Amino acid sequence: MSPVMQILFNLLINSIEELLIYLLLSRKLHLKPCRPLILVCFILQAISVTCMNQLISTDSLRMAITLGMDSFIALILSTDSPARSIFWGCAYPVITVLADTLTIAFGQLFIRGDCNTLMEYPVSIVMTFFYLFICFCCVLLLIRKNTRSFVFPWFIQIFWFIIVAAGITASEFLLDLLIRLKGCSTGTSNRLFLSVLLLLVILFLSIFLFYYIGILYQKNLALMEENRRKQFEKQQFELLSSTNQLLRTWKHDFQHHLSVLEIMLQEKDISSALDYLDSIHTEMKRSTWQIQTGNNVLDAVLTSKLPGIQSQGIQFAHSIFLPDSVPLSNLELTSLMGNLLDNAIESCSNQNISAEKYINLEIKPYNQFLYIDIGNSSSGKYHYDSMNHLQSTKGENGHGIGLKRIEQIVTEAEGFMKISPEKESFHVTIVLPLQNRHLPEGEYHES
Repeated sequence: MSPVMQILFNLLINSIEELLIYLLLSRKLHLKPCRPLILVCFILQAISVTCMNQLISTDSLRMAITLGMDSFIALILSTDSPARSIFWGCAYPVITVLADTLTIAFGQLFIRGDCNTLMEYPVSIVMTFFYLFICFCCVLLLIRKNTRSFVFPWFIQIFWFIIVAAGITASEFLLDLLIRLKGCSTGTSNRLFLSVLLLLVILFLSIFLFYYIGILYQKNLALMEENRRKQFEKQQFELLSSTNQLLRTWKHDFQHHLSVLEIMLQEKDISSALDYLDSIHTEMKRSTWQIQTGNNVLDAVLTSKLPGIQSQGIQFAHSIFLPDSVPLSNLELTSLMGNLLDNAIESCSNQNISAEKYINLEIKPYNQFLYIDIGNSSSGKYHYDSMNHLQSTKGENGHGIGLKRIEQIVTEAEGFMKISPEKESFHVTIVLPLQNRHLPEGEYHES
């Protein structure tokens, strides 16, 4: 085969392999919706691999460079986590090592002669298409197999990549050595081939081990997030309980306060009576709910957030009309409103000191639904996850539990939610179906 034909043939084979890589990545990862970028990346890689085949004679070096290129392409094209992107970016190089090994084994089994015979024309053409057939079967097998989501810490990602790179490079080095050793004994050839098989077994075992470690690590993160959520809800509910206890104490002591005031007035000690009334008024502000909606749980949550709102200089406006029956349990209502207000307060606190800060809350029945809308001023800095979904209004990592919990509550109540992050404002609109479908007029409580 002439040099030009050999280059064109290599380009054709590499292009087919890039199609297999794209097929694998598109089924296992969420690729960015930018087809020109995807097309350019795979065309450039096909050309680059073709050039490497002509310029670099060492298979192990070519494979190491190809591994880095595949991983890099998966990272820049995928919206998944880096761990998942790198994992599937390394998948096809591992397949090629397996395909190379099986191709050489097939050639030695069915073709008389040493391994160098496999590299000669026209036998090399047959071996190349057999190699592509194995790659296609492996890709098809991976595509049809469902894989679970997983994530690694960054140091495990690096360690795992080093192990895979070392395994692939060592396997290709031994295969390259097996082909280049002319006239070697059958025993030496078999030992080299068994060494490659042993490396492949170790490589695949390490891949499966790290895969399940990633699954367990993600489960652990989910449990930690669930524990943090439950702790938050417990604190909110404890606040509600303590407020109820204060109200009971105040009700119990109210008769005593009236008796003391009555004695002071009988003795015409007006000054002491006024001072005593002032202290009672101060205590009432501290221990009673300052917002009255007709729902004790909602009153407690809103009142508990007022000190934080006032300390930030936030203008708080609310319009609340409640039906007699709210389609949420007390714990769900506490968590929902607590998270909504916490996100709004945090978003306002991230604004510049001179910026106008506000929170507007509206709750009302609408037809057969409960409509909740909360809007607040915002700095416009938000944090998005790898799927480009809004994760936090705090503009940094390590948050997002509140929004996830809100979405979970709304989903369980068979409602829907709309989030509108804008440059200077942030809105969350929630619509929940009411249990009692017919709500007569006059049964709403207004704040």
